[in-house]
Amino acid sequence: MVVWIPAIALASMITGGVLTWLYARSLALGDVNRDGEVNILDVKKVKLAYSGLIEEPRADLDDNGVVNILDVKKVKLIYSGIL
Repeated sequence: MVVWIPAIALASMITGGVLTWLYARSLALGDVNRDGEVNILDVKKVKLAYSGLIEEPRADLDDNGVVNILDVKKVKLIYSGIL
């Protein structure tokens, strides 16, 4: 199951009497590198963040303030299609 983070309206503007909304791109939970899909590159990035080799706040998938083994497990389950 893929969990999608909803798009958020960032701003609106009126140009020539037309109201235009600007939206952030919707991303799947686990899409750490923001390439539009959860793949092995996301798993690798979460593992690197867990090991402390890189700093990547988006690798904290459960939003508890720390990248831990639960984040690694979660991204692996999402990548494998179980979640």
